[in-house]
Amino acid sequence: MWDIFLEFFYRSVSAGWMILAVILFRAAFREMPKWVRCVLWGCVAIRLVCPFSLESPVSLVPGADVLHSVIVSDSAAGRSVTGRMTGVGNVISPVMESFSVKPASDNAVRIITWTNAAGIVWCIGVLVMLCSAAVSSLRVRHTVREAVRDRNDIYFCDTIKTPFIRGFIRPRVYLPSGLTATELCHVLAHEEAHLKRRDQLWKPLGFLLLTVYWFQPVCWLAYILFCRDIELACDERVIRRLSFEERQDYSRALVNCGQQRRLVSVCPLAFGEVGVKARVKEILNYRKPSRWIVVIALIGCAVIAVCFWTNRPATNPVEDTAGEERAPESSEAMTENVTDSLPEEPYVIKMYEVTPTEKSDGDQQDGVETVYVPYYEMSDGTWATADHSYKYRLEISGNPRSSSAMTITYIVLSNTQEITFGQAMMASGLSSNLDDYFAPEESVIVGVIW
Repeated sequence: MWDIFLEFFYRSVSAGWMILAVILFRAAFREMPKWVRCVLWGCVAIRLVCPFSLESPVSLVPGADVLHSVIVSDSAAGRSVTGRMTGVGNVISPVMESFSVKPASDNAVRIITWTNAAGIVWCIGVLVMLCSAAVSSLRVRHTVREAVRDRNDIYFCDTIKTPFIRGFIRPRVYLPSGLTATELCHVLAHEEAHLKRRDQLWKPLGFLLLTVYWFQPVCWLAYILFCRDIELACDERVIRRLSFEERQDYSRALVNCGQQRRLVSVCPLAFGEVGVKARVKEILNYRKPSRWIVVIALIGCAVIAVCFWTNRPATNPVEDTAGEERAPESSEAMTENVTDSLPEEPYVIKMYEVTPTEKSDGDQQDGVETVYVPYYEMSDGTWATADHSYKYRLEISGNPRSSSAMTITYIVLSNTQEITFGQAMMASGLSSNLDDYFAPEESVIVGVIW
């Protein structure tokens, strides 16, 4: 699970730069059509979803020229986890390089510990987001349980204050009772624009991406602005054919149907939920954008997509002393050169996890090792726990009672081989003298074979 989290984490950092670029372009070019803003957010969604990225010399993703790889392998379980930081570079590498100040034998162990914890927290956050969406959906369903059908998929309800669309495959339009004929005309036009744009699908998909990337702050900002932009795009689609007096009536309907603003919601699509004041200003000051504004906006979309969908190549062509251009090294060759120039650090080749209680009880008669403290076999022949490293793994066998035929084998990690069965037995918890117990940095009992 933690390797999946790392992949999403690296991807969120690269996509974060694209989100910031979209926000800046959106703020600097306010004259662009609102539907173009939605196209920009679609480009961001592709960046978050796509599991790979192409290389381009025009990429503007910072630190994309740095390649840093952290590999933690578990040969016993057949797993190999690689944290690839292409496109993240200078942003992430200082965090991972901080592990290098630890003892070599503890390096991989600490990476596993921290990434496991981060993966668990990420899973909890995803579950909380999904539960929040489910509760919101059930609450809306309960609110409209007594709605009355008018025609087709249009329903009137006395318990709601603002119109909205509910449903994905067969969406329904819910309207508050008491709307005037003018308000009803404008509200239905707005909701019809939502349906034609398939916003009842795009907004939940945006929330799903936010659920996966909940740990990235700019993704929250992107989702809030996305929800605002789809409402502005629908307003623009409706009012472009209206006169100024009709736009005034549309604004009054929007104000009358307005409700308390919620920053983040997955459903439903509410007519007066997002940025009512800003929308009224946009409606009353609306001017149809000229063709050159549309063209410039689309060119900006293309530039942002090319510059932030891609990563810089690992190396750039350089000129040698003879004045000839030398082709860039491949990523594999560069990685090998970096690896050869650095001292090799030991890594985990096998992990011994704590034996579950119910399993350990059944294995006591089978001669199977019961692990009490998780420990690791390292590639350089040493052994390690989460806190210390040791030179030897000892199996010390003996008979605790002379009258019994039972034999016990203690599994001890130690920096010395001079440990007797009696010492191991007393250190296992049978002695009341603290001097009989091992110093953790010298020896530790990690398991037993019955």
